[in-house]
Amino acid sequence: MWPRLRSLWRTVGFGERYVPTPKTAAARRDAYERDGFVSGGVLLDDTTLSTLRAEFDRIHAMGLGAQDLRIAEGPGREYYRIADLHRRSTAFERLVRHPVLVARLAELTGLDAFRVVTDQVQFKPPRVGGRNAWHRDMPTFPLERPYTGLTAWIALDDATRETGCMRMVPGSHRWGDAQDLAVEGDGWGLPGVASLSTYHGHSVEIVSRPVPAGHVHFHHAMVWHESGRNKTRHKRRAFAIHFAGADDRYRGNRWTKLEGLRDGDPLDAVAPLVVRARTP
Repeated sequence: MWPRLRSLWRTVGFGERYVPTPKTAAARRDAYERDGFVSGGVLLDDTTLSTLRAEFDRIHAMGLGAQDLRIAEGPGREYYRIADLHRRSTAFERLVRHPVLVARLAELTGLDAFRVVTDQVQFKPPRVGGRNAWHRDMPTFPLERPYTGLTAWIALDDATRETGCMRMVPGSHRWGDAQDLAVEGDGWGLPGVASLSTYHGHSVEIVSRPVPAGHVHFHHAMVWHESGRNKTRHKRRAFAIHFAGADDRYRGNRWTKLEGLRDGDPLDAVAPLVVRARTP
């Protein structure tokens, strides 16, 4: 392991402990099934990290596209979502196909092929980076249920409490639709989560998930999570890839309908990229 990442493995941020990756495939899958998330370990070396950072900065400097968002939560508090990088950059396309990444997906789910639903770089500028409110990643995505949805969250910069790492509620992927916690049915909400002790019989705990640059972290599409503000002089960039099972099928719902698709259709027309785990 590279010296810089080895030191971050021990401690990141201001004395904050990094949660190490479980050592065996069985332990990683158990943690993912129990909590709805798990650390995936080192994915990128320093050279690849530099390439991806430069590539993101180049795209971001070109201005926001139709699929991109700038979200401001007040004066001097903002963050950006730059979407579908795998369609706009060969470096990011290679990343969504990374064999170690896809092998981890297979390990956690038992599947061997995955569809890239979408991706996004979440960029929190230095000192003014805003928070990403409580949400789930694909609560109303138009897919037949049950479906396999999970996110691979790759830190391009160190994600600590000070730079705005994710916070998650263990086990909340088992809460079902939980629409009484959502706002306008889109999965955003969870008001007053810090004051909740239980939700319909489920205990509520909030844990921080710091991720060193170059590491990957996986979470279920229905786990509740947020991320805080970036208070530092450093950028906080993370690349989130939203996957579903390659064979998952379309089903429109009251929140989302995709033109040209009928219920039961495959998603090739809207999300054509499928990645496959290598067989031993």
